[in-house]
Amino acid sequence: ASQMLPFSLSTAIRRELGRYMAKNSGKDGAQSGRTFNAETLVILGKDAKEYTAMEKEVALIYAAVLDLAEIDIFENFNAMGGDSIIASEVLKLLNERYDNLLNISDMFTYSTVTDMAEHITLKLEEKNG
Repeated sequence: ASQMLPFSLSTAIRRELGRYMAKNSGKDGAQSGRTFNAETLVILGKDAKEYTAMEKEVALIYAAVLDLAEIDIFENFNAMGGDSIIASEVLKLLNERYDNLLNISDMFTYSTVTDMAEHITLKLEEKNG
């Protein structure tokens, strides 16, 4: 079931995505030719009410870096167009958001949005006791 995001973005995610988009846009912040828009991103894979907050946040970061208008949380990172260079960009944003919990191998071990979201949740639980 495809749905537009039924939630508002947290201030931290909005700020991080804004910085990323500004850094990777054309002149004067124009998103020349970019597909991604955080407000209209479509997440596929579950009914809208079934996504965890972590799945939503990870999906937004993946979609921003990969420049996607829609993202399937069960699709493999490489199948979405990801490679090792793009993985390092995604990893940077994830580590900024989640206190450097991840390493580059996690990008390929947990290769779907849902797997990565679950992995981050478990790492946060371990860290916070």
